[in-house]
Amino acid sequence: MLPLPKGASPLRIRSIDKESPVTDQSAVPAAGGGDTLTAVLDKKNEQIAHEIVADETLEHSRVRYTVRVPAQVFEAKVDEVLADVRRQASIPGFRPGKAPANLVRNRYLKAAREDAVRKIVPRLAELVAEERKVQVLAQPAFEGWDAAEAGAVDLKIVLEIRPEIVISDETLKDIAVEVEHIPVTDATVAHELEHLREHNAVFQTVEGAVYAPGDTVTISSEAREGDLILPEHFMAEERTDNPGRFLPPAVVEALKGQPAGARLTLENIELPPSANTGLSAVATFKVTIHDLKKRILPALDDEFAKDVSDKFQTLDDLKADIRKRQEEKELERRRTATLEKIYEILRERLTFAVPPTLVQNLANASIRRTEQELNQAGLSLRRFGRDLLDGYIKRVEGDSRVVARTLLIRDAVGRFLGVEATDELMDAEIARVAEQQGRKPLAVRAALEKNRQLEDLREELRARAIDEKLATLASVTVVEREADAHAHCNHGHDGEH
Repeated sequence: MLPLPKGASPLRIRSIDKESPVTDQSAVPAAGGGDTLTAVLDKKNEQIAHEIVADETLEHSRVRYTVRVPAQVFEAKVDEVLADVRRQASIPGFRPGKAPANLVRNRYLKAAREDAVRKIVPRLAELVAEERKVQVLAQPAFEGWDAAEAGAVDLKIVLEIRPEIVISDETLKDIAVEVEHIPVTDATVAHELEHLREHNAVFQTVEGAVYAPGDTVTISSEAREGDLILPEHFMAEERTDNPGRFLPPAVVEALKGQPAGARLTLENIELPPSANTGLSAVATFKVTIHDLKKRILPALDDEFAKDVSDKFQTLDDLKADIRKRQEEKELERRRTATLEKIYEILRERLTFAVPPTLVQNLANASIRRTEQELNQAGLSLRRFGRDLLDGYIKRVEGDSRVVARTLLIRDAVGRFLGVEATDELMDAEIARVAEQQGRKPLAVRAALEKNRQLEDLREELRARAIDEKLATLASVTVVEREADAHAHCNHGHDGEH
């Protein structure tokens, strides 16, 4: 399936949320009754007589509808609001609920009419969406109301809707893409084996050893610019296998070949420009190696293969498994590249307004994931400068706009081709997951239902089926590329290893 930002749904178009308030752009005032006259929930599935007397297409995939409500319907809603007010309003000289209806009406009529409008807008927006057969992507915006003929009222409601994307046979015709094939070679396997060795290395104290990249050292450092101590380069006995995280490259280079106990004084070390001033500095570093442990790599033999996983008996078994997995990765990489190019062509062929709410939701989700990942590393987006943060947000929003267009196109293509995730397809996927997890299919299905993930799975399977159908419709030319030992490696062996 075409890769999306981690956690992004293939395409879940949300309908109007009955529990959320309408965005009210007309700043309707609340009446003196406080909560009594505000946020009155509409009745579920209530039918409100109405007529759509005008519609106007706006930018950003929005439509303004003028909806007329007959006088008798509107006045009935006003009466409902006034009845609520009468039960709760505090009017001097009368107990709550005992004030004359005419007095309540005269005092609160204007506010009650405003509140009655807001009371019916959410349900009217749903009815308009059903009548016009559009899918709403965000809460409706209410832009005010006017009196109409014969006591009726005209309400202006703006809906942000899924754009109409016209797919035809011509749209999907003559899609030709070219993708590279990167063969898995002995060098590829050797590179992955070497990484496995590094992953399984042990660190030991070795008499007479000197530092080399990859070893673990415990070091302290102090940097001065003249008499000024530079706190960002102070380190008190930090243990690390990557001193370059703390020290300039010239200092790291000077550590090579040094034994435990070495004390170095390094002058005229040029530091990178300051983020605040943009000026460079030249400092003197004092570095002490307190402890040194050499990285000892295991031998590449049958015993090493058994240590990686008990399913391997020989080194050749491990090599064969690595090759198989790298070939599977190459197949998936090529498939992903194919889909990316297909959707790039479709984005060029199709013109439509991208709903800003969908873009913003995708961007917000991406920013939240980045912030969570940084938090796990003890960092935060707020620690970066304003310019960097603004640039990052701008890039995320641009990427999210492309993703939103792709999601909408994929969904439209699926509708045109009649692609759905059938029950048979769902059952097969649940059975596959159950076998993989060593569980019963019914248990997997029950867990998905409990976590409300069953429909997410159906959407994911539908998206996958659309991608597969698109790939079969395109003309794909595979070009052989020179092998690259690093191309398929992801610095880790999947599965049990």
